Amino acid sequence: MGAGSHQGLNYDLEKGELTEEIVHTMEEDMPSETKTFKLKKEKHLFEDASPDDIISEAYKQTDSEW
Repeated sequence: MGAGSHQGLNYDLEKGELTEEIVHTMEEDMPSETKTFKLKKEKHLFEDASPDDIISEAYKQTDSEW
């Protein structure tokens, strides 16, 4: 985290929710914005799943909403 902003993501596969939080670190009280996107629920096998691929696919589903 540094000057500007900090972004965090939480993707709940069971609920089908992708939550993005942006914290504005340039302001003293560091306000934050949160967006939650509803996605289709997915199942992934632990041994075959790639977190990078899962997040990339989630972003593709939310492209029109960003």
